[in-house]
Amino acid sequence: MTRTWSWRLSVFITGVFVFLFFFSTKKTSYQCDGQFEGKEIKEIVYFKLTENRWWVLWADNDGLFDIEVPSRASHGGLFVFKRIGDQIQLFSFENRLKGTFSFLSNHAVFWLDSDYQGACRRID
Repeated sequence: MTRTWSWRLSVFITGVFVFLFFFSTKKTSYQCDGQFEGKEIKEIVYFKLTENRWWVLWADNDGLFDIEVPSRASHGGLFVFKRIGDQIQLFSFENRLKGTFSFLSNHAVFWLDSDYQGACRRID
């Protein structure tokens, strides 16, 4: 009888860890059409939000924000973010503010090597 309960408990605990490992984040991709400060040419920027689910209490942020600028190999970056209502604020790993994104207006502002502003749309 004891072996049956210990086996069931082991399977349950393993199932909880598997669930937490595979389902603790939600990924969403966006494409932004905008331009860098001082440039007249519009550029497309992609970013991916990896948002922590509400039960991820052990993280000190709300997720990761991965930016890709295809036209510039040296641009892009990985940031952490905090969600505040309908907006997220991007921070470097040194806790410096690096941008904002609004879910309400789908407008993004990033501070990479130069400022970028653009209108975004979800692509997944």
